[in-house]
Amino acid sequence: MSKPARLLAILFAAALGMSAPPLHADAPTPTPASSAARWPASDALRHAMTDIARMLRAVGHDLRTNTRSEAQYDALGDWLDKRIAGVSVADTSAAVPAQKALTLILGEMRDSADLMRNASHLPARHLGYLMAVRTANNYAKEFDHPGWEMLAD
Repeated sequence: MSKPARLLAILFAAALGMSAPPLHADAPTPTPASSAARWPASDALRHAMTDIARMLRAVGHDLRTNTRSEAQYDALGDWLDKRIAGVSVADTSAAVPAQKALTLILGEMRDSADLMRNASHLPARHLGYLMAVRTANNYAKEFDHPGWEMLAD
């Protein structure tokens, strides 16, 4: 699916209150043995996601109240892109489903950063922020990250 078509689909789904598709796109895929078990994450991946969560929490209040400017959304999108640029599938388990899950998470983070930077109006840029928050929370559902606290929408 092309990037504009994917962004349009995400915007449409968000407008209808639908949630994002599950991270495991291929059905069925093996998952960790129990529902409490998650894929292992390297120190580098945990560190990157902790930084992302801290930044999203730090700007969350302003973004939830729509008091951010386009320039501030641009800066957050740029920062997010730079932060995830150092993350790769090598930062997770060698298991193919874990690598697929991380690839989807990183792609969704890039899409959210792109939306924050390039959307034509502030509510759509805000949607990019919400996508990043939900993607970070999806990461925590898929990967073992001791001490992770879910982010508020």
